[in-house]
Amino acid sequence: MKATIGVYPDLEDELYRELDAVSHSDLRKWAGHEPPPDLRALVIGSAFHAAVLLPEYAARTYATMEEDVDLRTTEGMNALKDFQERTGKTALRPKERATIRGMVTSLRDHPEASKFLKAPGEIELAVVSDLGGLNGVLSKGLIDKKCRKCLVDLKSTGCGSEEEFKDSFYKFGYYAQGAYYVDLVAAHTGEYLPLFFVCASKSTLRTWVTRLTPEQYACGRLWCMDILRLYSWTQGPALALKESLNVAK
Repeated sequence: MKATIGVYPDLEDELYRELDAVSHSDLRKWAGHEPPPDLRALVIGSAFHAAVLLPEYAARTYATMEEDVDLRTTEGMNALKDFQERTGKTALRPKERATIRGMVTSLRDHPEASKFLKAPGEIELAVVSDLGGLNGVLSKGLIDKKCRKCLVDLKSTGCGSEEEFKDSFYKFGYYAQGAYYVDLVAAHTGEYLPLFFVCASKSTLRTWVTRLTPEQYACGRLWCMDILRLYSWTQGPALALKESLNVAK
């Protein structure tokens, strides 16, 4: 879908992915910094986000299987596939559904995290901006929640504590993702809002809140701008120029 500069509130994940612009995740994959995905972790994370932010969407998108199956076996994978084909929904095993419910409960019981959830604001806000990419390449981000005075990003994590989460914070480039989101919003509003990560553990069902520091923002912004310009240089006219030079050789 052709992307134009602007904001798209309440945009579901599938439609966001169709926007013809580059996300922070796209940049990490292109740069070879994205670890191989854990597909079930992605399903749990997406279902958790939907349960917290878009419960009606979650209800029509996910369904829980009658019993747990072992996805390490062919029988288990076939059972999951058959269930999804029969229901037309993404399957959750009972133990996965229980984990998600525990994470949501922990989030709502956490004093600081619950304030972010209850605060007025826009949820699942897709933002498309020109952050300086070449050849007309635009940038995009799907921000979990934009409040009047801050941005909020939900994280489901396998880490059991905030201390353990610090390694994942850099491993998965969350500092750069945070900077990308801050800049996307600032390009429209002129205001650089603080960003808070609200994290829910899949292993311990604990919740904590951590703020993107000015130092993390500066490092993340530098990484994003460098990779964005390198990435966008490979698109459109620049790519055609490189190919023509190769042919000339």
